[in-house]
Amino acid sequence: MRNLLRICLIHGLLTGVGCGERPEVREYVVPAEKQRVVTTEAIRSQFPVIPFRWKVPTEWRSASNDQFSVVAWAAGPREEPGEARITLSELPGTAGVAAQIARWRGQISLPAVSEEEALRAAQALESGISGASWVELKGDEETILGLLIPHVQSLWVFKYRSPNATAGQLRQSFRDFCEHLSLEQPGKG
Repeated sequence: MRNLLRICLIHGLLTGVGCGERPEVREYVVPAEKQRVVTTEAIRSQFPVIPFRWKVPTEWRSASNDQFSVVAWAAGPREEPGEARITLSELPGTAGVAAQIARWRGQISLPAVSEEEALRAAQALESGISGASWVELKGDEETILGLLIPHVQSLWVFKYRSPNATAGQLRQSFRDFCEHLSLEQPGKG
């Protein structure tokens, strides 16, 4: 019993007393980092690889992207509302051609249609890219022309939108652009 009492006393002294002085608490202030280091994976997620090659018509001008577009151009008259906007967007492959056409119909105030009827608006485009669908939609005031290309796990969308008068002048230029697109990596389509 004495040994047990000694062990308890020694244990109490060692745990209660500690060794040396009490440590000081120090506070450090570190300046914020101003330079951001981006890894390769972060860059890839921010900048998708565009699998197409194209030749931009001389009358097209670079334009600012919106939240959906990867590349954007403007064409036609520079003043509103005559200017055409041309964009390239990458959507998930599950987005679907019919759903995209239905959305475009709503954007130019065309009545809603069935999925089957929406798909009738899509025509095969004679180009070097298999599965590409050409779409022309004309509302009372605006026209949307588009090329929808399923590729790997994405739906790539080339979209043209402008007032009808501008579309009448630039339709062929956009169609020629679409017909001459080619895949950067043809074996992966």
